[in-house]
Amino acid sequence: MSRTMIETVGLTKKFPADRMGSYGASWDIYLDGIKNLIKDAVGKYDDIIALDGLNLEIKDGEFFGLLGPNGAGKSTLVKVLATLLIPDAGYATVNGFNVTAERDKAKASVSVVVSQGMRGFDQTLSARHNLEFFASLYNIRGLDAKAQIERTLKIMDILDVADRRLMTLSSGQKQRIAVARGLIVDAPVFLLDEPTIKLDPRCAADTRSFVKEILNKDQEKTILWCTHMLSEAESLCDRIAIMSNGKEVTCGSIRELTRLVCDQDVIEIEVSRATNRMSERLDRVATRKRQTILSQELKRVLFRLHVEDSGDALPQVIHAVEKEGGRVMSVEQPKPSLEDVYLALT
Repeated sequence: MSRTMIETVGLTKKFPADRMGSYGASWDIYLDGIKNLIKDAVGKYDDIIALDGLNLEIKDGEFFGLLGPNGAGKSTLVKVLATLLIPDAGYATVNGFNVTAERDKAKASVSVVVSQGMRGFDQTLSARHNLEFFASLYNIRGLDAKAQIERTLKIMDILDVADRRLMTLSSGQKQRIAVARGLIVDAPVFLLDEPTIKLDPRCAADTRSFVKEILNKDQEKTILWCTHMLSEAESLCDRIAIMSNGKEVTCGSIRELTRLVCDQDVIEIEVSRATNRMSERLDRVATRKRQTILSQELKRVLFRLHVEDSGDALPQVIHAVEKEGGRVMSVEQPKPSLEDVYLALT
């Protein structure tokens, strides 16, 4: 049986709400006023709980996805596992090492890949020289460093700007270099926090392919992939955990997760001449509804409805559309997707 590579038990991290930093005298006075109003209203100003007793277990060689809305605690978890933050309660281990008690060993076991944030980069140096510096911090030097950097620059499609100073590059090119920094390190665990956000489609696809095919499949690295993109998680991950408010809501394979909403059927109906009254009628039939506007001019809308029984509900849905003067363009009954699970649980 595979050993555990990442584990968190009761992991908790709080941020004092009164440590908001300084934004200048005027803003500080304004923020202090807001905090005082909250204190007067509720009697206290609570700390921000980023991780709230989180329990996770990720096996060796697993490609594990982490989903959740903004503020769910995903980035905080990555920082704790990377030994950048100290938890307030509970514990976390990486590669068998406690991130607090055995910080150096835990830190040496991870490579962190982010798409944003140029902290630590020297804007007056070239991309190549910056990557050489970061490689040296992990004792990657000489021909090994050169080969790793060349490969990573090629994957991120920035070979043509590798010898230019960072200050002369676009924000998109800098984001690629930020991702490249994490990919040059040879560690057993890779922590990737939204690594493809704001990358162009080709570069994002190349990054996903490299992580999945080379790092995970060929080199058997353990991957923790944090993303907002459900399609990414669905195509890449062996298992997925969904977080909300610092806690794990659910965890499992795609098949296991979709079973959570399989007690309901899904109807997708595309209509033209949609109206607000029609949408309100459909609300009465469905337990949950999502609508996508396909054409503003033609009032063409795709409704995705969750219903208890599609056999009973479909005639009611069609009647509601026609009653409000709409026209049914198409009807499908797809199986529940990861998106349905996510929307149901967050």
